[in-house]
Amino acid sequence: MRDNENQIEPRWFLRPFFDSNGRPLLLNITIALLIITTGWSAFAIVQQDEEAPRYRFGKYIETLGPGFHIKIPFLESIVSTKITKIRHSQFGYRVEDDGSHTTIMAEAEMLTQDEKLVDLDGVLQYKVADAYKWQTKVENPDLVLNLLIQSAMRQVMGKTPFELVITTDRNRIQAEALALMEALTNKLDFGVQLISFNLQGVHPPKPVQDAYDDVVRAGEDREKSIENANKYQNDILPKAEGYAAKILNDAKGKAAERVALAEGDVAKFLAIAKEYKRAPEVTRQRLIYEAQQVIFPGKKIVIDHDTTGLLKLYNLNQTKLPGGDK
Repeated sequence: MRDNENQIEPRWFLRPFFDSNGRPLLLNITIALLIITTGWSAFAIVQQDEEAPRYRFGKYIETLGPGFHIKIPFLESIVSTKITKIRHSQFGYRVEDDGSHTTIMAEAEMLTQDEKLVDLDGVLQYKVADAYKWQTKVENPDLVLNLLIQSAMRQVMGKTPFELVITTDRNRIQAEALALMEALTNKLDFGVQLISFNLQGVHPPKPVQDAYDDVVRAGEDREKSIENANKYQNDILPKAEGYAAKILNDAKGKAAERVALAEGDVAKFLAIAKEYKRAPEVTRQRLIYEAQQVIFPGKKIVIDHDTTGLLKLYNLNQTKLPGGDK
């Protein structure tokens, strides 16, 4: 009697789950849990950045957009996939949970056209374009993408010389590799849209890194020397060209002057020759006098044709004549 008085009476909404003695009824509880679970599984919420294919008995029915959806419990499933999220597929390395990078040598090592090894790492950016294809076309889409990156990169590396890989051809390599990846993903058609592919590291294998660094430094010194030579050339060449132009102009001026003088002399000679033909003796005497004026400039000369022996020349500009006579 005392035990019955001390029993706690269940609340009214819990009475179906307890017998008259207050013991729980397992069957009723199980049925209630099953009803709750069934009701909960009859609803699905698709977020704004998602697509959700609906499957019935594992068969694809339709793709649902964002919103609240009802499904048949246990017979249908709705699997959501984010379609606006930018995803990354790492190539040649992996980022650990602590933020450290681990090199994956099986992916990173590539053979170039001239059969030299080079270490590469990069990242492919992509997003899901079709949730149904992403979920069903291939078993492991992330692994397939990684294998596609390796395949495309090995093809591009196989036709690119080592020196170009290390130095100038990074942009071309990225573009060609991305084009090959897009062709392969379109062929497989598993609902992926590629956005970009970036090479983050391109370097020789570690055992020869120091030797290659020396080569790079030598190349940089060579480029610096070429640059300095070009600067000197750009400085001295205009000066030399200006000096050469000046010499040419002076030479042309002197040539024109010489030609003009020569033409004047020719014209003078022709005029004298013409006069000589008309009056030879007079012209001859005139030429002799003009020649003497050139030979004895500024002097007064008297020529006596009757003098024999030595030619007597008197300077008429002097105040005194030889012998003291004025």
